[in-house]
Amino acid sequence: MLVIVVGYAAISATLIALGRLLAGPLDGSGLVHWDERQVQHLADRRTPLQDTITLVWSRLADAPGIIAVAVLVAIVLAIGRHWAAIGVLLGSIALEFVTFLTVSYSVGRQRPSVPHLGSLPSTSSFPSGHVAATLVLYGILAYLANELIGRRWASHLIVVWTVVAACGVGWSRVYRGMHHPLDVLAGSLMGIALLAVILTALRPTRQESARTPHGDDRREARA
Repeated sequence: MLVIVVGYAAISATLIALGRLLAGPLDGSGLVHWDERQVQHLADRRTPLQDTITLVWSRLADAPGIIAVAVLVAIVLAIGRHWAAIGVLLGSIALEFVTFLTVSYSVGRQRPSVPHLGSLPSTSSFPSGHVAATLVLYGILAYLANELIGRRWASHLIVVWTVVAACGVGWSRVYRGMHHPLDVLAGSLMGIALLAVILTALRPTRQESARTPHGDDRREARA
């Protein structure tokens, strides 16, 4: 628990500092102008096909999309009576959500000044919670697949999907005028950092599991 608390505090403080730097002292700088130009560049080249594709990607990572995937996985885990795994899954999503809200409301960066495709959330532009949530959700699913199924190919497949999904979601959010590229980068860093914290917190559990006969059998099965 201490690892989670310290990790949350460190990640939040770092991102808040970076976000306030962008929204404050660096506002009007060449870096921020570049950030805004990328959004305008995509907005000027929108097409109906890209509008539809980005809508799908965006909805995949919004709150209902993330919750739907998490609930579906939780049901499957409950059928197999993997109660601890359900706790890890839901706890990881909750940690991402709390961290995102902490950073977003503390920074308050304005959304890009282009026409927005879709309704604007009440949160600020920095960081991209959609990208962070995508990385945390599917990253944890990759971890659970490796731990419960014992087949590395399944875990690797989910890792590949995690990267593809994060890229697709990040592009869609910038295209739709919801975030700047640096907001997406910050969301990516947040998701990766949270995954590192969660996996570090789970390490003692994994070591304890490896000492049990079940853990030994599972490691032999992987070999």
